[in-house]
Amino acid sequence: MRTGTKGWGEYIRAKVRDRVSGYRNRELDFISSRVEGTEVAEQVDKLKELYRINMKAAYAYSMRPYRGKVSLFMLDESDLVGMIPDPDHYWRGLASNREVYLLGGTHASVLKYPHVVQTAAKVALALNEADMS
Repeated sequence: MRTGTKGWGEYIRAKVRDRVSGYRNRELDFISSRVEGTEVAEQVDKLKELYRINMKAAYAYSMRPYRGKVSLFMLDESDLVGMIPDPDHYWRGLASNREVYLLGGTHASVLKYPHVVQTAAKVALALNEADMS
């Protein structure tokens, strides 16, 4: 996989393409089949169309480097060690001025007690630093 903006863009496009053509569409079609003929069927159809429009727009989007400062909040998950050698790797091509904040917990627990206390403190620190610059 390429690095930097192009590598990250290729990765995102591949993920979006998989979602648009695969599992998510089947899931949405299944939901539609379950509500067919009910009062919410029209709403579900509109949401499906909106989802597909958003995915098409995301796929067409071309990322460019950001020149401002970026606060990157990353989980310090020990179960990912070795799977992702350098999680900051793909951000280098997108934002050269990065501040990385490591958070405790997992994707599912980072916003739950007790991890949310640390998360809130680090977000507040990043916001204070942004106000000073």
